[in-house]
Amino acid sequence: MNVKDTLVSDEMLQTRDEQWDNHPIICTSAVLPTGPIGWVMSLVLKHARRQRSSIAFWAHPLTGKSSCIEALESVLPRKIPGCGILVHEAKTNTTIAEGTFISDILFTVDYEPKIHRGLAEKRDQLRRALFALAAGARHLFLIIDEAQSLHGLELEWLKEYINWLIRRRYKVTVILFGQSELVDKRDSLISDGRWT
Repeated sequence: MNVKDTLVSDEMLQTRDEQWDNHPIICTSAVLPTGPIGWVMSLVLKHARRQRSSIAFWAHPLTGKSSCIEALESVLPRKIPGCGILVHEAKTNTTIAEGTFISDILFTVDYEPKIHRGLAEKRDQLRRALFALAAGARHLFLIIDEAQSLHGLELEWLKEYINWLIRRRYKVTVILFGQSELVDKRDSLISDGRWT
């Protein structure tokens, strides 16, 4: 490189640095179709063909799990028109109670009517909400972020609602995203004989 090329290069880098935050990709928080996102998408769509299916992904923090979830939210309705998508973030440091768990999911789906206090009524509200959410294609994608924080009881409660939908001829695809502790949770459930 000669001196002139170096000066042009430095000027271009300076302009890039000054304009970086104004670039459309940065301003819109664009999710680019990376290789791993494409790989996850193809696996999810393969699993979506089944009546009931579950798939789990783990990655270290800040490596793109949230971007992958955003991509799924964008692409799945185009691939399976009318499907329902519920993205729920598992909570840590909360009391493990079915009523609280149901209320949290109802809030996640922007359930508008008043949430009942009784457990039986809450269960019915959640069943109806999930049924309505996925009614267009009779297919629900349940995406759980921070899945390593799910308690075993919460998994059992979710299984009840999934089975309820399956009995009504819905397809349900469960997609778990978590950190490396998700592998430990899976291994623990397998050793306890509770992995299905």
